[in-house]
Amino acid sequence: MFRNNRFLFGFTLLAALALILAACAQSTTAPTATAAANQQLPNTGATEVATSPTTQASQTPILTVQSNPTLGNILADSKEMTLYIFTKDTSDTSTCYDQCEAKWPPLVVSSGMALNAGSGVNATLSTTQRTDGSMQLTVNGMPVYYYFQDSKPGDTNGQGVGGAWFVLDASGNMIKK
Repeated sequence: MFRNNRFLFGFTLLAALALILAACAQSTTAPTATAAANQQLPNTGATEVATSPTTQASQTPILTVQSNPTLGNILADSKEMTLYIFTKDTSDTSTCYDQCEAKWPPLVVSSGMALNAGSGVNATLSTTQRTDGSMQLTVNGMPVYYYFQDSKPGDTNGQGVGGAWFVLDASGNMIKK
């Protein structure tokens, strides 16, 4: 009888360990929609939208349209932070690095992720490779950025800075108001 109880205890313990390991394996390979939150990239100030193209999180829009009382409908990221273009960039090429990048962090996306636009976004989304190998989101071919002095959703403190930085409308066109 003692041997049967020891066998049953050992079998139960092994089954419990197998369930725990299976649960851990699932949580590390299948991020949830909340994993799509923007994450600061180390040493660059860039922001990465961290999602996986094979999960539900990939359905989270990268871009949204936000209403601004002065500028009208503008493009923002999934956390409603305003996006900008730099007029010194060329199609599919970022020229903002080093000190520029510290003030204007690029919107960097995971390689191969689905580029889903939210309702009302009428622009073409793509990516371009930066010199560090990361992939920066482009809107109608132009790399997009954040502004370091925008501290909350809806801020547009970077609009018109240096006559070279501008917010985008829902079609991905520069707003020069």
